[in-house]
Amino acid sequence: MLPLQLWFLVFSSSAVAAQQCLSLADSTACPEFKGYYVSVGDPSFVAFPWLVNVTTVQAFDEGLRVYNTQTRLWLSLGCSSTLPPRYSLTMTCSQAVSGSTTSLPCNLEYNVLPRPVCGWTCHAYSESIKSM
Repeated sequence: MLPLQLWFLVFSSSAVAAQQCLSLADSTACPEFKGYYVSVGDPSFVAFPWLVNVTTVQAFDEGLRVYNTQTRLWLSLGCSSTLPPRYSLTMTCSQAVSGSTTSLPCNLEYNVLPRPVCGWTCHAYSESIKSM
């Protein structure tokens, strides 16, 4: 039986072969994630549906900004404000680069491991949602 690390390596290598990985090096929407990659194109490997049609970092930034300001997203959480919660862009960027079955294999292919968002940011984000 193969060790867990070997299974993960086999899984991530085969996943990357079918994935398109987009560097966020020039992202203006996610500047703190510029060393990471997101999976785009194939619906099986994207973190968000809008990433299926993304081919450039500019399209990524625009899609992310549109997604982040969609009122229905925040209304579904029970928020009364039409403005997105504080740190929502950061949290969405983090989700986009670190999904274990989506973008994580891309990042591992380039020998980077996305760092989690710090606890203080997560707390401020959730408090912002509560205050809406």
